[in-house]
Amino acid sequence: MPTIDHFIFDPVANMQQRDAGRFIAYIERAALKLGILDVLKDDGGSTLFELAGLLGLDGRALAFFLSALCELGYVESMGGYFGVTDFGRSVVACEIPAANNPPNPFDSLWSFLSEAIREGGPQVHRVFEEHTNFFSACYEDPDRLRDFCNFMLGFSVPAGREIAREIDFSESREVLAVAGGLGGMLHEIMFAHQHLRGTILESPRVCDIARDYLAHIGTRASRRIGVQAGDLVGSYPNADVVLLDGVLASWSDESALRILQHSLSCLPRGGRVVLSEFVLGLGEERRGYPSLLSLILLLAYERGARTRTKKEFFSLLEKAGFADLRYIVVPDGRGNIIVGRKP
Repeated sequence: MPTIDHFIFDPVANMQQRDAGRFIAYIERAALKLGILDVLKDDGGSTLFELAGLLGLDGRALAFFLSALCELGYVESMGGYFGVTDFGRSVVACEIPAANNPPNPFDSLWSFLSEAIREGGPQVHRVFEEHTNFFSACYEDPDRLRDFCNFMLGFSVPAGREIAREIDFSESREVLAVAGGLGGMLHEIMFAHQHLRGTILESPRVCDIARDYLAHIGTRASRRIGVQAGDLVGSYPNADVVLLDGVLASWSDESALRILQHSLSCLPRGGRVVLSEFVLGLGEERRGYPSLLSLILLLAYERGARTRTKKEFFSLLEKAGFADLRYIVVPDGRGNIIVGRKP
């Protein structure tokens, strides 16, 4: 049971952060809709007037807009020419969801938060008839499934960059992303560590979307990633490192333990499991998002799915048979990293 803290958020700062996030999403969406990032990505740089003429935009309004894009890090100005930054290029290539505006797959469930709190369980059946599980509701509808996969990229891509920076992969060769979605996290790790090969283990329908996504990226790193149909409760292909990106939060303790045990079984001695999770905690580890995520899990996933404390994650890992546990705090709140080693 998490400790209740009525001062997790500074109300004014939280309102400002919320509003800023909404405005940034609107700006990003408009930049893509107008084609600004695509043009600047492809032509190597344009002046304000060239860009306005090419896209049929008002020059004065575009000047204000480009200034905002520069401040937010999507675009850079070089001697009167504008170009796309690496971050802006990744927004186009990776189709980060806030920019391309796929619907937030959880929006329709929030109307039933009071029922979820009252009943202590998911409310999927109230939105998606004949379904009690959010995953099954997604798999039934190809568009909904694609939207969900794109939505999750917004979390997995930056988390993958953090893992690539924080974890030593020098003695590893094969990385397995269990329930790895479209491979956003795995691709970032492959991109940073060019000796690695990776595999995404996913449901057959997600595998098809993942293959399209990796082909769309078209990097050398994406070509070192294979996609394999499988299931969380089956056996996993052998690997030196298993990635679990927010996977355990979606399941009860009993299910999470089984996932960790399967992960252990596919690793050699000394192999590692790497978790990327939002962790409930206090002090410097405290984040607002884990508490909000807990409500999404309550609304959408199996009964017992939840965010956990560092102690609870460590307990699950130890029960599964992992040792030498490490906990890495990610300063910007993108989730924290937990590593366990097979003895």
